[in-house]
Amino acid sequence: MPLSTIADDELLRQHLDEQSGAAMEELVRRHSGLVYSAAKRQVGRNDAADVSQAVFAILVKKAHKLRGRPTLGGWLVKATRYCAVDFMRKNSLNAKHERLAAAERRETAYDQSAGDYSAGEWSAHVAPQLDAALVSLSEADRSAVVLRFLQDHSFSEIAQVLKTTEEAARKRVTRALQKLQVYLSRNGVAIPAAAIGVGMAAQASSAAPASLVATIIGQTKCQALPASVVSI
Repeated sequence: MPLSTIADDELLRQHLDEQSGAAMEELVRRHSGLVYSAAKRQVGRNDAADVSQAVFAILVKKAHKLRGRPTLGGWLVKATRYCAVDFMRKNSLNAKHERLAAAERRETAYDQSAGDYSAGEWSAHVAPQLDAALVSLSEADRSAVVLRFLQDHSFSEIAQVLKTTEEAARKRVTRALQKLQVYLSRNGVAIPAAAIGVGMAAQASSAAPASLVATIIGQTKCQALPASVVSI
């Protein structure tokens, strides 16, 4: 069976029980775009590679604790958020600037239909808070949203991954979007729940640079991934 058709939990089992380097390589290739895109949203293009490598370092380190998860996407988004925050703290990024930007977002909140919420408004007001909002969800809700909007899976595919019905998967995604809407509203961004899904889908995970993927794969093989003090 091609590795590309094997579920995350089975690939993780093969990595742990059979010491399969190919299984971990497939997990890196499968999720590198998701991790890189989340890192880029939070620390910028120049530092996204460092954060991405730290995330996969944690994946390798904590693989034995992740058994049984049908998909790793939701966990990886959370890990990326924690690594990004840790990176920004260590590198003393301008906290004052972040507070001013947050205040500006609160003063210029939008309340538009999904179709009218432009890419520019998304980048300025939603993207800076998206990953924190996603981390506020339960892992089940976060995984469903990630599968649907950031990894472009159908509801039937989500149901299969999460071992539930298509209707249950659809309801979970709808409720998760409503929770994201509440989180963003509390943080000064008024946006319809439907627009959140549209925005995520429009700016879904971009492919990580091939050189970065190759570096991470090489480091997983030689156990040379950079250490991280982040606790997830």
